[in-house]
Amino acid sequence: MVVDDFFDEEKHKATGLEIGDVITHIDGKSVNRLVEDMNDFYLASNQPTRLRDISFDLLRATKNVLELTIKRQDTKMDISLDLFVKSDIKEYYRWYKPEEEKPSFKMLDMLLLKI
Repeated sequence: MVVDDFFDEEKHKATGLEIGDVITHIDGKSVNRLVEDMNDFYLASNQPTRLRDISFDLLRATKNVLELTIKRQDTKMDISLDLFVKSDIKEYYRWYKPEEEKPSFKMLDMLLLKI
């Protein structure tokens, strides 16, 4: 699992992570093992799509801190990652914008057609 971006630049510094860091373990469990354990719970048309969906949830938890083992260039290190409430992050997903609260459906006008 490679860090390739941050949802919130202001909170980025507090994470201790940098772009390019490879997260190898989360709370002592290897990322490969976690993905393997989650694989059956994510429906997708192909494995790359499944991995994308799993990646969004790997750093989610019901607690406030995760212990990560990361590799930065050739250095292995352990860091504590303080988690944020999703609503406190300005841009959570590119395609999900909470400020755009529009209905997810629309009632269509009935058209009377004579044949």
